[in-house]
Amino acid sequence: MNLSITNLPIKTPTEILGIKSVTHGWSSIKRDLLLFDQIGVIGLPFSREQNAHISNLDDIYWLMEQGAVLDTTQLPVKFTVSSEEVGYLSPRELEPSDIFARLTSIVIRRDLSWNVVPLLLNTLPSSQVQERKSSSIISIVLNNMPIPDEMTSWEDIMQFRSDPNSFHKFLDLRNWMSEVAQGQLSPIEIEQKLEYLMSQYQRHMELHKMKTNASILETVVVSSAEFLEDLMKVRWGKIAKGLFSFRQKKVAMLEGELTSPGSEVAYIVKAREVFE
Repeated sequence: MNLSITNLPIKTPTEILGIKSVTHGWSSIKRDLLLFDQIGVIGLPFSREQNAHISNLDDIYWLMEQGAVLDTTQLPVKFTVSSEEVGYLSPRELEPSDIFARLTSIVIRRDLSWNVVPLLLNTLPSSQVQERKSSSIISIVLNNMPIPDEMTSWEDIMQFRSDPNSFHKFLDLRNWMSEVAQGQLSPIEIEQKLEYLMSQYQRHMELHKMKTNASILETVVVSSAEFLEDLMKVRWGKIAKGLFSFRQKKVAMLEGELTSPGSEVAYIVKAREVFE
């Protein structure tokens, strides 16, 4: 069967579009669809025959027909960025698919004004470039993010997504990250609010009878150097350390990623492992 995807309607995301490369694999797509309104895919050819090497192919095409996944090449954007900007990124330090996800996110945000965030395989390395080309960011790591296990059915995933309260639970977590990066919360508020939000997120997944596993969600967020210095001095308690951790970095960023404080640059979601 040769089903073309070139004529599928493009649905504008109501909240946030996550960008990932087809080379990242699809074992995590159920997880991604609980965190983002839509997933934009880089490098997806036009027919089933061309995609025969990709696992879960029928699921991918079904999700595209449902408007949950879209092919980024079908978007009305100009996939061009300046050579100077690309030169700031070191292929030796970054996964090529991560670079393409970041560049694609910038282009879509620029041309369509969508809320777009790249989904990366690896955390951003500290910058080795000149100071003027580096930016201060805060890496916010949620240590026990509940995600659906592999046995969760697509019916359960879509039912969760169709519940208006479901996506708001993750939006609440995003707002918490933004508030942290902007310095709007005191240390005790940071801890107590996240503990409550994570509990609500877990409870909502249980209401939908989802079996979950613990995962690590890292969010790279724009922040100010002054606030980061103060945040790093806080001595967090045992409960707080189990919930989250912060890291300050200087990273090489593209011009299109230098948005207002509190804006997400990238998400990195990992399997349960020790985060270093």
